Amino acid sequence: MTIAKSVAALGLAALALMPLSACGNWGGSKADATVESVGNMDALVNAAKKEGSVTLYSSSVEAIDSAEAKAFQAKYGITVNIIKIGSGELAARYQTEASAGNVQADVIASTCSDAPTFKAIVDKGWATPAKDLGLPALSGAGASALAVDGVTFKYVLMPVAIGYNTAMLKGADVPKDWTALGDPKYRGKIVFVDPDTSGPFYWTFLQWLDNTYGDDLVRAVGAQQLSYADVTTARNQLGAGQYAVDIPTFKVSMNSTAATGAPVAAAVMPKTTANESCIGVSGPKAPHPNAAKLYANFMTTPEGAAAINSVDGVLSPFGGASASMGNPDPFPTSYDENHLRGLLGKRK
Repeated sequence: MTIAKSVAALGLAALALMPLSACGNWGGSKADATVESVGNMDALVNAAKKEGSVTLYSSSVEAIDSAEAKAFQAKYGITVNIIKIGSGELAARYQTEASAGNVQADVIASTCSDAPTFKAIVDKGWATPAKDLGLPALSGAGASALAVDGVTFKYVLMPVAIGYNTAMLKGADVPKDWTALGDPKYRGKIVFVDPDTSGPFYWTFLQWLDNTYGDDLVRAVGAQQLSYADVTTARNQLGAGQYAVDIPTFKVSMNSTAATGAPVAAAVMPKTTANESCIGVSGPKAPHPNAAKLYANFMTTPEGAAAINSVDGVLSPFGGASASMGNPDPFPTSYDENHLRGLLGKRK
């Protein structure tokens, strides 16, 4: 008997671990009090400016964070200190600091599938549930952006794509949809990001593929003499020409690799699903609680959405999305690992 595993019960390292770096300082003085209502925008802005900065722990893509921070700083003159960190390390670091009564991150950004982290920081009183932030965009129809029973909210969607080596594949040889991955011409030429080492996002993507196209396609992919590697290795091997195809990946990731001079690109499928990134907002004990709330609100505004959508290959759930990225299917909430292993012929 197989058991479906809940994504919400597992942490996720869907993105490659990034080097830890900091921009700006960690400190900053708090305002006299945390402004409770986002509806009192003048008071919130004034209190946030008094704090002067906001610190973000993020496992998201650097280009996304940079675009959002630049737009926020331009509007409010408030510095955004970005701490890049892998999702697994982010959870451990935040909770260690908070347990010691030393919350350092005002805001955290990670994959929405890292539900345990978002839920834990709210349950322990370190963060404010997104549903209680009073953000206007999260009411009414916008409530669909809430996740994990309203603990957090989605701010980025990254449609899943197929990466390919542009020197090896041209014209008709570039995959046009997911069913192409079963074509024998790709046998021995595909590197697959290993779900056993890179997180359950990759099993869940396979579940979407199976749900959408059936067992036969997943079985055909498994018969392609796949090579498995972690996210970074897979991308490097693609760029070096060791493989012609890298799955699954994202357009924004391939763009970043191509910017280094590697001959890679992303083929965006007409039908696909998307990885979702979410936001957690620390409570009053954070260094800059008002700036944190203002930053979260900014992400849900037309200006914040425009900043996210300016990054090629990503979408904001708050409007103005690029039509070229389509309308991705919802990401599955669970996956059946045993069944998928059987189809791939992959041993534990």
